[in-house]
Amino acid sequence: MSKILIIVPSFHSGGTISSLINFISLVDQERFHISVFGITNTGPNKQYVAEHCTIVGEDNRQQGNTKTSFKSEVRTRLFLLVKAIKKGLEKLNIDISPLLFKRYARSLDTGEYDYVLAFQEGQATLFGSYFKNGIKIAWVRSEYTRFIENTGDKYKACYEKYDKIVSVSKAALASFLSVHPEFSDRAFVQYNFLNDERIRALSLEKVDDLWDNRYFTIVSLGRIDPVKRISEIPRLCRELRDLGLEFKWVIIGGVAVKDEYTLFMDGVDKYHVQDSIIVLGNKPNPYPYLKHSSLLVSLSKSETFNNTLTEAKILGIPVVTTDYPCAYESIADKEEGLIAAFEDIIQAISDMINDNDGTYTSIKNNLVSFQYDKDVLLQNLYANILN
Repeated sequence: MSKILIIVPSFHSGGTISSLINFISLVDQERFHISVFGITNTGPNKQYVAEHCTIVGEDNRQQGNTKTSFKSEVRTRLFLLVKAIKKGLEKLNIDISPLLFKRYARSLDTGEYDYVLAFQEGQATLFGSYFKNGIKIAWVRSEYTRFIENTGDKYKACYEKYDKIVSVSKAALASFLSVHPEFSDRAFVQYNFLNDERIRALSLEKVDDLWDNRYFTIVSLGRIDPVKRISEIPRLCRELRDLGLEFKWVIIGGVAVKDEYTLFMDGVDKYHVQDSIIVLGNKPNPYPYLKHSSLLVSLSKSETFNNTLTEAKILGIPVVTTDYPCAYESIADKEEGLIAAFEDIIQAISDMINDNDGTYTSIKNNLVSFQYDKDVLLQNLYANILN
């Protein structure tokens, strides 16, 4: 049996952790034993991860238990302290991550693991680059050209130490290789795994804050961040209301950028749409809310693989999404949802609510027969990545 170590920044909600949970629940556990290392070891999804693997630093008796061992709690608090110190030093252009990561990575790099997977670009990739043993594989989940706008291209030396580089869509791979074409011989596409059976089961979980389902309900899932354009929702609500449309727009996701949240709340007041918008915050299990909705809307400026589009299809929910490149890899336009430029998104949403020309009904009926084929993704994983 091969042993895999997966490195993630934390266990907080987001696309990386959603993909991780699906990955570890689907990979053949008779062939692979999986351990996961969270750099900060915090986040509400740790319990879901622990159901399928070993969390490094946790007492084995604690696996699957929401309680945390004393040793794990000390490590968590230490990393949080270091993170706070690190942020302060970064203002002085001093980055202590390499020193800290190198010391801790070497303590884990005992030769026990056959594969070391850095499951996200950035800090996880830096941490994993210090391992000398095992086959090292780096996942790229961002549109890399946008990623380096914020961070600078400081990870090239890290990627040189990896045996394989995995992008989560063709669009993501093209973006990465436009910056680093020299890695083309070790780069692969592996779409994110989704466990359709788990998603359907979790969607049946009872929750006590569902809305009145007499309304046509739009749901947007994702962190409140400028790239998700959540602050545009109040204006869009006002325009839809002015067209005479009745609906509720539900937002599920934590606050990633406070300024974006402030813009959003200011917009709610400015456009007088308090009675049209429901803000639920972060939900470790968003699937009951998605299943209860009429339509998923994604307004993102960019994505590399938007899990929520496929999750919606699995639950039979039509989609309206902006036209970032990988949307066309996830949605069959006019068959499973509508793909539109942001300036045309009002028309697309109103077509769905009004069911113009039977658009909504046709898409809804098409999704009844949708079958998610995860076996093809697993075959690619075993043949090209974990081989």
